Amino acid sequence: MFIVDLEERLEDIKGKRKFIDIVCGYENSNTYCAIELKFKTKKQAAQNLGRIDAYIDIEAVELATEKKEFSLGYFFMITDASEYIKPSRSGVGTRFQLHEGASITPGEYNTRGLKCAGRENVKLELKGSYKINWDVEKKWHFLCLPIK
Repeated sequence: MFIVDLEERLEDIKGKRKFIDIVCGYENSNTYCAIELKFKTKKQAAQNLGRIDAYIDIEAVELATEKKEFSLGYFFMITDASEYIKPSRSGVGTRFQLHEGASITPGEYNTRGLKCAGRENVKLELKGSYKINWDVEKKWHFLCLPIK
């Protein structure tokens, strides 16, 4: 039987409790998928925080897929804000890149020295490499990153 759980609680993700947006898979197999979602509108603004939060979610899926119960992981983002799609000239967007054609490389990412109220002490490490390729449908931009 195929199951879907929303806001699945995982213990010990970087020493803390973390909720994964969607977990799905076959109940009697070892095939489970961890999925994180981001939906960001232009009206919400705060694209700097959205970029940081996207990287936090990517790291969470990476860490979840390291656990034996998750063999697959995905990060999805939907936005109508072109600020995510265009390269940044300075600030958060130069360190937490999500623009079309960007490459996310393995390594440590932090917010030290950046103006990002509410995310001042973020420190994370990504293990995978990801190429950012947005799909466009009318005014909406869609990003799908397979994790692992």
